[in-house]
Amino acid sequence: MRKKSLLLAFALAWGLTLTADSLDDVKANPCITASNHYAYPDKDLPELTPTPEGYEPFYMSHYGRHGSRWLCGKNEYDLPVAALEGIDRAGKLTQLGKETLDNLKRIQNHAYERWGELTEIGAEQHQGIGRRMARNFPEIFSGQGKHVNAISSVVNRCVLSMTNETQELKAFNPALDITTDASQSYMWLLARGATHGLRKHAKEAVKMSEDFRRQRTRSERFVNSLVSDKEYARDSVDGFALIRAIFHVAGILQNHHTDMSLYGLFTPEELHAIWETENASHYVDYSAAPQSEGLMPFGETHLLREIIAQADSAITCGAPAANLRFGHEVFFLPLACLMELGNTAPRIEHMEDISEHWRSYEIFPMACNIQLIFYRNHQDNDILVKALLNEHEVTMPVTTDKAPYYHWDDVKRYYTEKLNRFSSAHPDLMPTVPADYSPGKLKKKLVNVTIKM
Repeated sequence: MRKKSLLLAFALAWGLTLTADSLDDVKANPCITASNHYAYPDKDLPELTPTPEGYEPFYMSHYGRHGSRWLCGKNEYDLPVAALEGIDRAGKLTQLGKETLDNLKRIQNHAYERWGELTEIGAEQHQGIGRRMARNFPEIFSGQGKHVNAISSVVNRCVLSMTNETQELKAFNPALDITTDASQSYMWLLARGATHGLRKHAKEAVKMSEDFRRQRTRSERFVNSLVSDKEYARDSVDGFALIRAIFHVAGILQNHHTDMSLYGLFTPEELHAIWETENASHYVDYSAAPQSEGLMPFGETHLLREIIAQADSAITCGAPAANLRFGHEVFFLPLACLMELGNTAPRIEHMEDISEHWRSYEIFPMACNIQLIFYRNHQDNDILVKALLNEHEVTMPVTTDKAPYYHWDDVKRYYTEKLNRFSSAHPDLMPTVPADYSPGKLKKKLVNVTIKM
């Protein structure tokens, strides 16, 4: 009963509907087991709560992951092919094994020199997000004299995601002034993540999650469906490596326009077990997990301070209309957890309980995004903020009399005090920043120097 009541509480906090068992979710939609490779779920998005009377949206602060991509490494496509080719040379593949090898070769050829790049679906995801931004918050993006500042990781898939999203904003309002930039000088902010010092605290957690992965993964039935000789399969095939290698290729296919699927090779229980271990690994690596001392989200301290500073500047100056940032999931996830958005940062003591209380596919699919929408009351100048996680309204970690809207002063105070407590308690773990940086001032200015002869 306690587990069900917790799930209900989480569902209410998210504004989402959780099933009582994550295995039910997998049976309904095996694609979710791809975890961080899950294609952005942009169908049937919920209606947003109307703006409170007397307030008007005027500013958006955003961090978004790139859209759907190919698998990042050549080996991710090559290894399952090489494994099945070796079994085939021994004359031990079943008919299903031969068909699977043919399909994997087709996928491998299709992926050649595309590793890690944005797919066509990835571009479409960001086009859709941009269109909905403009449609949901026309007050922010309409009119003359509005400026949007967008910056990106230098990685190609992030730059293209930024381009696709901002083009839709420009199509909505051709008068919109948009600057886009991708520079190595932003990488410390957008795509650096946890410091080396913080990673040291995760060593035991990483070992724990690897042990959990090996304990949970069951490959015997899967391998025997592809290999005709059970004795050969037992003695000569690394079932753990094979099922996981094919699992990752199966998961990435949803990010392409194709009818091909490899999910039929797995039972729902096999898919769920592998996802459960991937899910636990992401939790202990990036969330406020007790297994890693709750420290990992603080790798994004610098990014949250920048978000706060730029929001304060926009509130004071009335510009820009939006700050858009484009990066990667391994920085997005700890940021969302640091901000305690919805159910991103619960404390879960036991590895086997994680999948029922924290589900990666709800937090960081491809194209995952955080949108902070700021509202001003022109009578008393009160500022409210609402948080969207993947375009769903989510709770923030302070009390409010206007849920899902929160008073910015309360949110800012909570985050600032949280970050200050961490920096005071762990000065040796604080992320380093450029020597000439101060929050809210990313651009370096040229200084006139007179040289006397």
